[in-house]
Amino acid sequence: MPDPVDAVHLLALLTRVRAARVASGELAPSRLYDVRAFKSAIAELGYLRTLARKHTGGTVVTSMPQLVKGLSRLHPAWKIEGDKFADRDRHHSAVRRRLRDLDAMGLLRWRIGVDVDGEDARTELELRAAPDITDDELAAAATRLERWQARYGAALNTGSATGIRNAAAHARPLSASERQRRGVARARQCAEDVRGTSKPNSAPRFATPTPLENAKVLSTNHSEHHNVCGARTHVRARQNDADNLWLTRPQPHNTTNATPTISDETETAALKIGGSGPAAGPLSVPSDQSALVERVAARLADRQAVWDMIAVQAQRRTADVASWGLDRSWPVGRLREAWVVWRYGSRCAAEFGAAPAGPLQADDLPRLRRAVARYERHAQCAPRGWPARGMATLAAIGAVADQRDARPQTLHYAIRALDQLSRRMRANATVNDPGRRERAAIRARRRHPGAVGPIGFRISAWPPWVALDDDGDPLLDGDELVLVVKAGIAGAPEREDAHYQQILRDAQLLAGLWPHADGRATMATDHDYDLKTERRHARPGPYPPPHDDRRAEPEPADVRLAQLAALPLCTVLRLDSDKRDELLEHYRAECAEQRIAERAALWQRIHAATEYQAHPPGEQP
Repeated sequence: MPDPVDAVHLLALLTRVRAARVASGELAPSRLYDVRAFKSAIAELGYLRTLARKHTGGTVVTSMPQLVKGLSRLHPAWKIEGDKFADRDRHHSAVRRRLRDLDAMGLLRWRIGVDVDGEDARTELELRAAPDITDDELAAAATRLERWQARYGAALNTGSATGIRNAAAHARPLSASERQRRGVARARQCAEDVRGTSKPNSAPRFATPTPLENAKVLSTNHSEHHNVCGARTHVRARQNDADNLWLTRPQPHNTTNATPTISDETETAALKIGGSGPAAGPLSVPSDQSALVERVAARLADRQAVWDMIAVQAQRRTADVASWGLDRSWPVGRLREAWVVWRYGSRCAAEFGAAPAGPLQADDLPRLRRAVARYERHAQCAPRGWPARGMATLAAIGAVADQRDARPQTLHYAIRALDQLSRRMRANATVNDPGRRERAAIRARRRHPGAVGPIGFRISAWPPWVALDDDGDPLLDGDELVLVVKAGIAGAPEREDAHYQQILRDAQLLAGLWPHADGRATMATDHDYDLKTERRHARPGPYPPPHDDRRAEPEPADVRLAQLAALPLCTVLRLDSDKRDELLEHYRAECAEQRIAERAALWQRIHAATEYQAHPPGEQP
């Protein structure tokens, strides 16, 4: 199997291929260096190397549907519906184009394998050693790669929603532990598939349980056998005939016929008394519950050494989890085990495993990766005494919760806590960033494009109650809007209204001011993490009934306003009387003006018809 290809070496080979295409006119000279093409080449070559095995010498025999399915994990914009042939037809041209580029670079050789009928049956890939390049090409590629990393970061994440993310991590060769983990997962999946497709070939059991009345009755000459197994403890001894399911399955109690019975086997000579209550009567035998307690204590003592060994191993594995970075995968089982150790201790992880960590949702792991990346990007704003690594911060959250016996208790909510902490850190780091205000102003301009000209007020995106200047932007008196006095529904809303606050914020952004209503500034005021903060806990009950500001019974004015304004009656009932009367007067005035206009138009049509009848066409008036 050939050695892995360095990133600078691969970029030099890609530049050589693209330079030949520029010379032939296939590409424009400005596209000689393309970060997107480089990310695709290095990430997809890394994926193809994971398919190769040492015993095959770097040769991979696969199919186009399998290649499309595997490469779709790298490309977030690829549409995969589950039908392998439909997915192949949708993306096979892109896969062929990338294989052609790698072939032209000399890193692999691919061909289409055919069957005995001469039809395409497989895709054969052969990984090859990287060709030699000159020192000048290496220097130019190194300079270009350093420029890209300075601009986009080491992972070359350009911010595109369709590009490959963390291309360097996909290109990095797998470690021995990661290869072992993937091999174990692949073997388990194969075994699960075999179990799912296998069918039992054993004949069904047609035997019937022995009736209770046919069982042997305990005679008076039989010596009593005191055993902890019995009806009171609901403990049954080991059965020799394990195939007879009725011997180990609990039978329903018969309170009417409480006949004591005993099984045939000497190991199961435990007295069984019918009925669900405690054993009573002259034939009842008291059970020895202390023997059960002693037996359980003995088993716990035997398991003590095993639990101690598991606890030490779990503690060692947890220390590795705290140092994980974004350049590797995060197995969910290791994360859950580490959280149990951080939150409840290694002894709890040894006895109960990862169960105390609770279940995880589908978006928990991606959310954790985003939170860790955000935390490490703004580590300078972390609370005092907190670590600089994101996974170590998750460990600190678990340690604080364990020390204070507070929330979070499961990993799901711990991920949410780390996500909120990283968001507050980002808010504290960028609250006064001029670039953030400029981006917000661009979004405000996109929401309210300027409209100039004599009819600008008619096509403006601003509400009619906002006074505009000659450029179509709102006028400000200090930090407040200059309003146009309008009556009725066209008037300005209350200053506490969400729509008014949004318009005021956009106007302040376009005027070059920092807006008063800034969520990130509000979040930055509380960027410390405290498990005992009152806002994290709900107010204890009892709770008052919800406040309903609607009028109990609709009035005629409410019904009329709902008809004129085409509003739901429940919405009208929430208006106070003064606001309702004002809106009703406005709509009544509009209806009166409409009726006057319709009446004038009707009189004009009647007058025109009368003139037409009095003076038909062709006659002189």
